Amino acid sequence: MICVLKRSQFIRAIPALLLASSSVVMASDFKPAPQEFQQEVPLHWVLPAGASANGLTLVDTAPDGTVRVADGRRWYALRGDRFEVLPPPPGAAESTGYVFVGNTAHVLPVPLSAVRQINHQEDKSVWLATSAGVIILAADGQLTTELPDQDVRQVATGPGGLVLAATAH
Repeated sequence: MICVLKRSQFIRAIPALLLASSSVVMASDFKPAPQEFQQEVPLHWVLPAGASANGLTLVDTAPDGTVRVADGRRWYALRGDRFEVLPPPPGAAESTGYVFVGNTAHVLPVPLSAVRQINHQEDKSVWLATSAGVIILAADGQLTTELPDQDVRQVATGPGGLVLAATAH
């Protein structure tokens, strides 16, 4: 393509041409630094013997960083490359739900399969989103239920006592 410019148009076009050519020079001198990215690597573990055929429903971490998972009936700790069954609280029936506050297991008024989310708080309490409302479990084992009879899917807490709950209805 050939453009014919009058002298006045050419003089006005010179700064644009210089700017365009300098950016080309600058871009050609640009050499990106070497980049290193940590890649996510999926790991797969075999479900523990006796685990529910529905798979794992909850994941949590212990204060020491141990990963704990639940299958809706019981808790397991991931140790190395295998799962180890975690014992329920003393006197708990087979169908009793329980969760951990710190390293201590506490009985729940709902089955473990009803727990959808675990939200740990700085005061060492645990907020649970369940099919029977939000259950707040204090470190001393005291239970409080908010939004009873609501099917709570998620619960989030924030500064100043802010609590958000997503319900099914």
